[in-house]
Amino acid sequence: MLSSSVDQLKAALPSSGSLGALKDSPQVQQLRSLMQQVDSLKAERETIENELKNAQCDMSKQLYIHYYLQPMLVGYWLDAIRVP
Repeated sequence: MLSSSVDQLKAALPSSGSLGALKDSPQVQQLRSLMQQVDSLKAERETIENELKNAQCDMSKQLYIHYYLQPMLVGYWLDAIRVP
C-alpha cells in the first residue's frame, strides 16, 4: 500500500466527513469508556505507589519482643511446667 501513488493513498484514507459520523458509534463509545478506565487505573496505581514510597516501617518493637522478651517468656513457661 505504501508503494501506491498519492491518489491511491488519498482514496484509501477515510474522508473527514465520515469521521464525524463515527464519533457516536458504539465502538468509539466503548473506546472512550476503556480510556476512562485506563486513566482511573493509572491514578489508583500512582496513589498506591506514593503510599508505598512514603511508608515508614518501625521494626524496633517487634525486634525487642523477639530478642528480649520471648526468651524470658519461654523460660518462665518452662519453669512453670517443670515438675519439682
